[in-house]
Amino acid sequence: MFQLPLPVWFLSAAQALGMCSAPLVIFVGGIIGAQLAPSESLATLPVAAFIVGSALASMPAAMIMQRIGRRMGFLAATLVALLGAILAFSSISSQNFWGLCFSIALLGVHIAFGA
Repeated sequence: MFQLPLPVWFLSAAQALGMCSAPLVIFVGGIIGAQLAPSESLATLPVAAFIVGSALASMPAAMIMQRIGRRMGFLAATLVALLGAILAFSSISSQNFWGLCFSIALLGVHIAFGA
């Protein structure tokens, strides 16, 4: 039977975990947004920030990856996702709605690199 090298397993797991941010944001973004938003009409703004972040970053992501390579592009995007996740945790802990929107937009930037 064909054996895959160990780095392939790690990269597969990293890609799977990285792509989990989109369904997670869609699933809980509105719920957390409703709890933190200053107005009910802004409850789904974190989900919209995710979409806008990925849309705005798609062309720059392609250019960056063309210039510095896919490997370095994915690493840079992973650092952006890590920053976004830490900021999201901090924003939810401190009940900062606008910080949550910004951090979820950073997660959208990560998806632009990975998709």
